[in-house]
Amino acid sequence: MNIILLIRSLKPTRIEHYLLLSILLYQLGDFLGYNVATTLGRTISLIGFLMFVCLLLFKKKHLPMRGRLMFLFSLLLVWIVWITVYTFFFSEYNVPGKSIYEKMMSIYTSYYFFPSIMPFMLLLFSRRTCVDMRYFVRLMTLLSLIYVIIYPFAFYNMLNYQYDQTAAWGDEGGYGDFINNSNYHIPLLAVPAILYYFRRYIPNKLWWLFFAVSIGELLIGLYTARRGRTVTFLLYYVLCFLLYYFNKNTSKIQMLIAGVLVLYLGYLIVMGSSGGFLSLLIERGVADSRTEVENSFYASMDVRSWIWGRGWFGQYYDYIFKDYRSSIETGYLALILRGGIIYLILYVFIFLYSGIRGLFFSNSVFVKAFAIMLLMNIFELYPWGWPLFNFKFFVMWIGVYICNNPFYLSLNDKKVKTIFAINN
Repeated sequence: MNIILLIRSLKPTRIEHYLLLSILLYQLGDFLGYNVATTLGRTISLIGFLMFVCLLLFKKKHLPMRGRLMFLFSLLLVWIVWITVYTFFFSEYNVPGKSIYEKMMSIYTSYYFFPSIMPFMLLLFSRRTCVDMRYFVRLMTLLSLIYVIIYPFAFYNMLNYQYDQTAAWGDEGGYGDFINNSNYHIPLLAVPAILYYFRRYIPNKLWWLFFAVSIGELLIGLYTARRGRTVTFLLYYVLCFLLYYFNKNTSKIQMLIAGVLVLYLGYLIVMGSSGGFLSLLIERGVADSRTEVENSFYASMDVRSWIWGRGWFGQYYDYIFKDYRSSIETGYLALILRGGIIYLILYVFIFLYSGIRGLFFSNSVFVKAFAIMLLMNIFELYPWGWPLFNFKFFVMWIGVYICNNPFYLSLNDKKVKTIFAINN
């Protein structure tokens, strides 16, 4: 693989190219900010932020869908605008930060506001737009190469990171510090799971590269005892297996052999690591670390907050931490906190409708893979699943577009290979 040619092939010429590059800059900036220099990282992230916003403001707008879903999608966009106006002008929960600089950091670097505007990117696609998947795969190839180069150092540091499980969550050297900082924040460089669902369309060497990244992320989740993260990774593998197993063009014998080997490997890992690699995960087991936090949330919310939310930086009082918080792990509650039950219903319904349509009314593994991503995000909203400004949620919203586009729904796998030529 010629890295120079790969980089040269990433010269942007289409709207989705620029969108993808803005996300790349934003994520690389985050990674560099944590590991190299905060100012450098924030500057690169700001460039990505401004590029994305400029595309939304100055590029020609279209109606990406039609019918009832377009109506609901429009309602979601209007509701996002309303939450934003409410946050900045009416909410009692102001943008965090004392200075203008700190407030700007809260706007474009936080998980609360900026990711919420990602759905607006669909207005840049007409119903006839053919998304350039070749460019997406090439960009993800570059990101994966960076990931595999850095991963051994991040993994080694994680294995040798010293922490105290009895320390408070926010204390240095505690479990929270361990899961957030021990791996050099390398998950910021991980590529979306959908890439190993493209097994039918991409070369073997690329498939193994993307699959290796997913395994690397799974190992991090296992070692740091991220239970929800681990379950969702495993479920992605199972659904990928089932997608290909029940596809008429797949060898059932090969899939069964692969399934048995994966199960056996998983058994060896678990049985051989109960006192070592997986000890923290086994120790945490099914420990309930959420009920008291969720009860604090329920006690803090009034009827108005349930319906309208409290804005992007809304807070609730946590009786465990004895302080006001803007974050809660349960994704459903996080969406309600920001935009109320109205925001949650619109968000979930759009993903659910699109996922069902793509899964049951399409003719290709390509579209069904996007559908699974959408349905999985609804599931992931329980363990976490917040909207983020990253490639995963680029895939989600492009999935909404693809799963509701008659052109994509009509394609079979042979046409997908011909039109998208992902293997070229």
